Amino acid sequence: MGEGTHKEDEAFRGGAFFIFVRLSYTERLFKMPVTVSVLTAIHNEEKYLHEAIGSILNQSFSDFELIIINDASTDNSGTILQSYNDSRMRVINNPQNLGLTKSLNIGLGLAEGRYIARMDGDDISMPDRLREQAGFLDKHPDVGLVGSSVVQIDEAGNKIVDFRYETDMARLRRELYLNNQFCHGSVMFRKECIDKVHGYREEFRYAQDYDLYLRIAESYDVANLEGFFYKWRFDPSSISIDKKLSQDKYVELARECAKARSREKQEPLMSGIKLIGRTRQPTAKDRRVALACYYYNWGRALCGQGRMPEARIFLKRAAGITPDNLGISLFYLATFLPLAFLKKARAVIYSLKR
Repeated sequence: MGEGTHKEDEAFRGGAFFIFVRLSYTERLFKMPVTVSVLTAIHNEEKYLHEAIGSILNQSFSDFELIIINDASTDNSGTILQSYNDSRMRVINNPQNLGLTKSLNIGLGLAEGRYIARMDGDDISMPDRLREQAGFLDKHPDVGLVGSSVVQIDEAGNKIVDFRYETDMARLRRELYLNNQFCHGSVMFRKECIDKVHGYREEFRYAQDYDLYLRIAESYDVANLEGFFYKWRFDPSSISIDKKLSQDKYVELARECAKARSREKQEPLMSGIKLIGRTRQPTAKDRRVALACYYYNWGRALCGQGRMPEARIFLKRAAGITPDNLGISLFYLATFLPLAFLKKARAVIYSLKR
């Protein structure tokens, strides 16, 4: 199907407006299901949206559809979406802001592919991402989701740090219960496993991805590719302390729910949601701590790669922002110790956590 030959229709269904490509009778008759549905939910992403969409439309793998949920954007995101006339794209306009979790579930309900690839509206997928992940799932039928290593970039697209997530599947499953081992936008799911766990739980305003991974991991293997197939953007202006405080609590709730399920006990879901609703108002110190967390995580990632001089730059920034955090200061000082010693200390700490 060539571009520029289709008109757009608009309909209202289930609380959202759907803009979709109108196909001729012949095209509908011979249209085959796609292998991959790429799912993106956006809200005011005009700054990076062209680059994000282009990274999908220019994939080396061609058997996909791109579903974009425009969650009541108030900037020029809608205009940007209307500028595309590509038969692989479907745009859904929410008449009001529903939030990420509900928007993603709307997209899941429309997805036709046997695999679902997530993609954020300010990030970049590398050209071979869909081909590599779909090929991996084809070869590993017991795997329910696969992520990849990611490159964190700044607002200008410059590299900040590489993040290599755990790739050994046995260790990955264990460590997933301690810390999230996936970048949400980099993940490709098997649709049948998402259907089995009934998608994202809408009780989770944040950390909905982590909760989903934990539930999928109870029935399927999970994996990460070693290659870097995703660029994850960090924009300092997007830091929301309200979100950070709530997100940390949702992460802990996801863990507590997973523990309860493993013990065949009732999940503390609703009681946990009520407690999160009482989160205090953020302070100036909270913002400093949130920024320090980013610097600390980058420093820790660089440390794990043996790139100590670069790690010290970020760890020193984190320690300077939060001088009362003894742990960050000690971590910074520890980077001057031999790498073998640090790896052994890390293994001991993880064994104590388990």
